[in-house]
Amino acid sequence: MNKLVLERLQIGGDFFEFKLGVNYVVGGYGSGKTTIFQSIRFALGLIKKWEGIFIVGSRIELIAHLGQDRVVFTRSEFSSKLMVCVGGVEKEYDALSDALNVFYLDAFGFEFLYPDCRESAFEVIDFFFVSDDVSSSKQKQWSALRSVLGVNLLFLNSLASDIKELEREVLKDSMQKDLILEFSQGLISSVAELRNADEVLLKVSKAQSIFFERFAQHESLYLGVQEKYKRLVVESNRYQDERLSELSAEVSRVSSLFDMNTVFSGDIQNLLANKGSPRSFGEDVLLRFSLVLAVSFKELSSRLNSIGMLVNDCFLSRASTNRTKKVADILVNSQMNDGGLGQYIEFVRSDQFVGEGNIIRLGDRLRLHGVL
Repeated sequence: MNKLVLERLQIGGDFFEFKLGVNYVVGGYGSGKTTIFQSIRFALGLIKKWEGIFIVGSRIELIAHLGQDRVVFTRSEFSSKLMVCVGGVEKEYDALSDALNVFYLDAFGFEFLYPDCRESAFEVIDFFFVSDDVSSSKQKQWSALRSVLGVNLLFLNSLASDIKELEREVLKDSMQKDLILEFSQGLISSVAELRNADEVLLKVSKAQSIFFERFAQHESLYLGVQEKYKRLVVESNRYQDERLSELSAEVSRVSSLFDMNTVFSGDIQNLLANKGSPRSFGEDVLLRFSLVLAVSFKELSSRLNSIGMLVNDCFLSRASTNRTKKVADILVNSQMNDGGLGQYIEFVRSDQFVGEGNIIRLGDRLRLHGVL
């Protein structure tokens, strides 16, 4: 599976150089950290438009490496389209489009249980961009994690939708069948005394057979597809649970290093649903960060869908003490050394949260964004 490594981001007249390994972007409130974080997602086509963000400058360019390819993403601030240049060949895509999704699926080499069914690469990529905003929806994060695990969510959801539509057709057929039977009985009673009653009744019988044969085909198709769907769900859940078991063990190991009062129960779905033992905000943040780090663990990342990088927009800042930050830094560096992660970018508010690595200081670069 190929990794994504960012090299340089340009927003208007501002340039930001990223290095392989650990990167820190340091700046106080209003210095543009979240603007840079969202600019990366915007350039990659993970969002269709700016939401609550304004950039001074008409062009955003992101230079990155995706596997062996050097890729340049270019996008104007109010455009829904982006240009992607690979090996000198440019192609235009709409953000969050099927065509861009296919490009990412091929470029990263994501793998799913049913490889012939197209899935969402966007959910997998966005899983590794963590912030209070991006990670706010636990249900969305659970859905993204299932894509990381290789579960064919789009396929199963599409199949479920088709079954619902077929179910409505069968119900409609059933109602029509009752009406035809009632009409036929009335017609039979009306023509019983006619001279050519047998001929009329034969035609009625043939008409019934034609209608009922179509109804039977719909019903048989519905029952067959429903049974197949149930088997696929069982198989998908088994596939998911096997990977969740491995991942849960790694989340338990990682989270235990933070020495929290709450012990991870081992149930990741409950973790993302805020179920189980009550947790403080800080513990919740550390557990969710442990989850993303665990996915990057080398032995797991070789089996799970991963982009080989992690971008963290101040996600740990409000939850960290000096000790937890040191533990987080050790864990990130261990992932670097093991090869699970190729690049880590963390946005922090002060030098208190800076470890060893490439440091980008924003200072008072207020030209990055204006006030809405």
